[in-house]
Amino acid sequence: MKTKLSSLEELLEEIDKKDGIQRDRGTMFENVSLVYFKNEPMYKQRFSDV
Repeated sequence: MKTKLSSLEELLEEIDKKDGIQRDRGTMFENVSLVYFKNEPMYKQRFSDV
């Protein structure tokens, strides 16, 4: 049984599949994380600065 992935999980999978140097993949991950923590309601309330 296959479960549906969340949009975040899909994005992380896409980053993992990208060709390129590890540093670029790390930068993409950091950028996605920043947007996620600034916009996810649970984390948005917990952190004032990301």
